[in-house]
Amino acid sequence: MRIDSFEIPGVGKRYEFHTKHGDVFVLIEKLDGKRELSILKDDEVVATVELSPEEANQLALILAPSFITDFLDKKIDIIFRNVAIDSFEIREGFFASGKTLRELQLRNRTGASIISIMRGNEIITNPSPDTVLKPGDVVVMIGKKEEVERAQKYLAKGDF
Repeated sequence: MRIDSFEIPGVGKRYEFHTKHGDVFVLIEKLDGKRELSILKDDEVVATVELSPEEANQLALILAPSFITDFLDKKIDIIFRNVAIDSFEIREGFFASGKTLRELQLRNRTGASIISIMRGNEIITNPSPDTVLKPGDVVVMIGKKEEVERAQKYLAKGDF
């Protein structure tokens, strides 16, 4: 796939979309807002359609969802490739039980952060440093995979 664009003096802009099969779609965006879409096969025009600005927008809306979904999937994959989000239950006798987040210094010691705590039916989002962890709390952490794993060991045993 390749996209080329050219200015056409006095007319507008020409875009050529070359498919992997060798076909070419040509879109001419005219200065008056109209669009002309042509399909070329073996350098011969097979069909041409003139689109009003409204029709071009509708066509774009039809084509955009798959583009946007693919684009976001790729971006999210890149962004979250090294990020882990995991939950961990604080149990009776765990090192973290009865301690505040400030006392634990989890991010400084492990690199992972607690982003929420599920306590019974309550969800504490973005907990404050003075939040005390209690047995039965389920903490949700974010960090690199190894940071989250280190944090789980630290919360349970006080070391990693």
